[in-house]
Amino acid sequence: MEEMPVGHIMGDMVMLRTGDVVVINGAQAGSQGFEQASNLPTIDELPEKINYGETFDIVVSRELPLVFGYPEVNIASEPFATHSFSQGQRLVKLVVLSSAMVRLGAVRFECLAPPDGSFAPPGYYMVFIVKDGVPSVAKWVQLI
Repeated sequence: MEEMPVGHIMGDMVMLRTGDVVVINGAQAGSQGFEQASNLPTIDELPEKINYGETFDIVVSRELPLVFGYPEVNIASEPFATHSFSQGQRLVKLVVLSSAMVRLGAVRFECLAPPDGSFAPPGYYMVFIVKDGVPSVAKWVQLI
């Protein structure tokens, strides 16, 4: 992990779909230690749209050995920046209901979408699979 040269308010940063965090106030660019991770999960299949309160499937692959268990499935909204502050980015952890192997090195996870717009307003979200604290590269989904 990189050291900050001096203390800063961390308002000038944004999480990208690669898992990288861009910091615009003096720290170096990078992925805050994730570049040391290997065997990242990859989202192979994801619906283009998910509906509030409904279940949907995500197919995730990883190089063997696939000791997977249940990962975190998170959705993050697009942020917007104004007056040097990134606002509006929301992270919602989804419920993973079940899993099933679909082929060697790939697992299908059944997930539950947020119940309504009070948890996550309608719009486009980045979906991340997080395993052992390391996020996948995100894929976009529309929540309706």
